[in-house]
Amino acid sequence: MDISPANDRLSLPKLQYNRGNVLIKLGHEMHDWLVVHDHILSTASPVLDTVFSKKWEKTIGLDRVKHPRNGRNVTVKILALKYAEGAYFLEGKEVLEDLDHAGRLFQDTAWSTDWPKSQVGPEGTGPGSVAKITKRAFRVLITAMYGMQLTPEQVAGCEYQSWGRLEDLDTSAWINETLFPQVVTVCAIAEYLQCLETVGPAMLAILQSAPRYWQVVAYESLQHMWFAMKLRDRELFYDAYRHAVVQAYYRVDNVNWQMISTVTGSTGDHHQAYYTR
Repeated sequence: MDISPANDRLSLPKLQYNRGNVLIKLGHEMHDWLVVHDHILSTASPVLDTVFSKKWEKTIGLDRVKHPRNGRNVTVKILALKYAEGAYFLEGKEVLEDLDHAGRLFQDTAWSTDWPKSQVGPEGTGPGSVAKITKRAFRVLITAMYGMQLTPEQVAGCEYQSWGRLEDLDTSAWINETLFPQVVTVCAIAEYLQCLETVGPAMLAILQSAPRYWQVVAYESLQHMWFAMKLRDRELFYDAYRHAVVQAYYRVDNVNWQMISTVTGSTGDHHQAYYTR
């Protein structure tokens, strides 16, 4: 049996299986190479099922490479991370020379629609930050395709830390600026690959297992209501919706009512009527 454990509580599984027949290059170094199984990816994603069809050998061809973990020569199909048409994709056999390209996260591109806008923290806005988040998103996505369970810290790539402020505010910042953008990136890519129905619930479960998540929903209700609509999750939607309505009711302007109408796609007085129930 091939075993690819994570090295520590923040690392993701290596996903470098001895008998894998697909090489996913997420970077130039071998530690960024995943060696996985086409039947796992094809079962999870209809898009990848088409990519890995029998036509592959005739149109693209197989390659012989050294396995990144055991050094043996293996025959694989190769997909590499590239930046094209305004977004990062798995396409071709060679990684883009410069992965520090100042691109946008997948959910913020024309290839994706109706996802919450990213609110990445300061550590996620420097050179190469988009590529870094995207690379981790693909790792998380493929790990989810294998059915492996992950922690919020593994998905985020860092642990929650308190900086001496109120602890609930620190937690809110960690979730909204680190974990949430990473989860949404995974889900947006999954939607593009037509596997959101299976990957989405796993990502939502990870998000909900984060410390004080439901308090964060109360603080950032519109963002999480928007996310719940994409995943068609009733529990999260109505919890976020009730907070959004209460917050809107106590504002002196109509901004929040307008935002609720924008997120839900409906207008009228029934949002305000909901508050009086």
